[in-house]
Amino acid sequence: MHSLFWIFDNVISADKCKEYIDLANDNFHKAGIGGDELLNTGSIDEDTRKTNIFWSDNKELFELATKYGKIANKEAGWNLDVKAIESFQIGQYPVGGHYDWHPDSSGMFVNDHNLARKISMVLWLNEDFEGGEFEFHKCYTSENIIKPSIGTIVFFPSWMIHRVKPVTKGVRYSAVSWILGNPLI
Repeated sequence: MHSLFWIFDNVISADKCKEYIDLANDNFHKAGIGGDELLNTGSIDEDTRKTNIFWSDNKELFELATKYGKIANKEAGWNLDVKAIESFQIGQYPVGGHYDWHPDSSGMFVNDHNLARKISMVLWLNEDFEGGEFEFHKCYTSENIIKPSIGTIVFFPSWMIHRVKPVTKGVRYSAVSWILGNPLI
């Protein structure tokens, strides 16, 4: 079977999701675009992205990404050669928070370890908000909007164009990361 994305519905408990939100201890900072997000060198452009982020190297999150990422890579039929996982970005989207259309990688751009983002992962940490839907560009599929539900994880190839629609009420939280491998070319 080949699939554009792979979803694991409600596999993480609400209590565990709250623990992941609490990792940030309210130490969020404005997310930039471009540059090195770990070094906070991206430019702030709230027309494109209005998100607050916190970076985490929580061991449990890496274990989740490894376990479910391996299954998604195989079951979706991608069978991408992967080797590592980036640090997790805990995202906080307040009212008006969004991230416009973008890919996470081309699969060719490499980091300092000569690895490229190949598979993206999003774990939704809450659902007590309105708006904030996750949307793949309609050029891929007509079933392109995912309404976030707590504890649900979605994996997809990092070069797929996607966005987070504006939050209209409450605050949306997610944990995202990227599974890395050798560049595609």
